[in-house]
Amino acid sequence: MEEQAIISKLNKEKTYKKNKANLHHIALAFLFFLLSLILFGCSPKTIYKQNIKEVYIPVKCNPKVPEKPKPTGSPAYDNINILAYARELEQTVIFCTKGD
Repeated sequence: MEEQAIISKLNKEKTYKKNKANLHHIALAFLFFLLSLILFGCSPKTIYKQNIKEVYIPVKCNPKVPEKPKPTGSPAYDNINILAYARELEQTVIFCTKGD
C-alpha cells in the first residue's frame, strides 16, 4: 500500500510538471500571438503609390530687348517694323518662359 501511495505521489508530480510545462508553452504561444497582432496591427493598410510631378524651377533670364523701330514717315513701313519688333519681343518672352 505504501508503494502505491509513493507511486501515485510520483505520478501526480510528473503530471503536475507536464501540466506546468504545457501551461508555459501555451502562455508563450499566446504572448507571440499578441505580439504579432500588435506589430501587424500597426503596419500600413494601404500601399503607397509614388506620384511624379514636374517641378518648375525659376531661372533668372536676362533677355536682350530689341531696339524700338524708328518712324520712317511711311505708315506701311512703320507698321511692318512694329510687327517685326512685336515678333522679336514675343520670341524673347517665349525663350525666357519656356527655354526654347
